[in-house]
Amino acid sequence: MESTHSTKPSVYVDLMFAAYASFLIAFAVVCKPPFTWTLQTRYFYMWTPHAVGLSRVNFLLTYAALFLIPAAVLFISIRLVEHFPVTLKGIRVVTGFLAVAGFPLACLYALPRAFALIELGLSAVLWIAWILRTSPVSDRLNIALLAFHHAFWLLFAVSLLGRATRPIALWGGWDYLVFVYPTIGFLYTLIWGRGFKRAAQMS
Repeated sequence: MESTHSTKPSVYVDLMFAAYASFLIAFAVVCKPPFTWTLQTRYFYMWTPHAVGLSRVNFLLTYAALFLIPAAVLFISIRLVEHFPVTLKGIRVVTGFLAVAGFPLACLYALPRAFALIELGLSAVLWIAWILRTSPVSDRLNIALLAFHHAFWLLFAVSLLGRATRPIALWGGWDYLVFVYPTIGFLYTLIWGRGFKRAAQMS
């Protein structure tokens, strides 16, 4: 049997998860109705009312710092938890679940919808079947379903932000951030799945 250390996710994988989770925290908060401000303003105002009075440079630096703070806390916490064999497997399952369900949960927090909850539920069932090695479909089909899953929630988020009826060429610079969440979620899920599968084979 391989050592626990050999199955521990790499620093880069944990950094990716921490960044993704920090993005989701921001997304969930700023997209919660009512929409009183522009998207860019809400990204900053959610942290401190004083942010809107800062200069442009300080404005950006403030957001960068407030994005990095939760990301850093999450990264350090995950690395500490993964250090112990008894909690390593548990945190791996938790990060995998958030990889699949994190973006959908952020969307549903902002705008609950029954039909979207059904899609998330079906995805969760398939994810559980996969980690239990009882998935009825192949890995290739699972990847295709994962791509569909994130594409579904991308369209949901575009509608949530009120951009569904506006041509993409007319979107503002901050509007394109909506593509970041499902893209990172999809890539991280693939990386997580590869690591989880390798760890399961070693155990």
